[in-house]
Amino acid sequence: MNAPLVSIIIPCYNAADVVERAVAAAFAQSYPALEVICIDDGSSDATPRMLAGLQQRHEGLVVLSQPNGGAPVARNAGLVRATGVYVQFLDADDEIAPGKVARQVALAEQEGADLVVGTYTRHFVDGRTVVRSAQPENVWEALVWTRLGITSANLFRTHAVRAVGGWTVGLKSHQEY
Repeated sequence: MNAPLVSIIIPCYNAADVVERAVAAAFAQSYPALEVICIDDGSSDATPRMLAGLQQRHEGLVVLSQPNGGAPVARNAGLVRATGVYVQFLDADDEIAPGKVARQVALAEQEGADLVVGTYTRHFVDGRTVVRSAQPENVWEALVWTRLGITSANLFRTHAVRAVGGWTVGLKSHQEY
């Protein structure tokens, strides 16, 4: 049986200093069926040059460019281009563990789920680390307090994200909710 394709979508705005790690984490996945799509969202730094260089090093990396519209607009542009059964949104300053996509696809396939919520670790510049469990006691409370996964921790079935109209473009933060 062929593995269902997963589209990893990375919105990039002035991310020249961090996007290489995100792209490397995407291509380091143990999962065999991936497409990686980076969207330059009107960057004014070296992001376009960095993405062009990454495209030379990573066969199959798709790079799209658009005027600045914000992360939700960039994610929606990637969603239009995505051909995967599942979609993994990955912010340009985030990384995912090498087995993350494989584990979440296996769970989604086993359960027939449209969303798999993942535990995540947040590292702060002052050295603090916070781990948020994907198994909260109260799901509704976790949703309200932004403790039900974050953009990069979750895996979505592509048709489900499209069915709700993609990302709400007016939100400045907590866009996954």
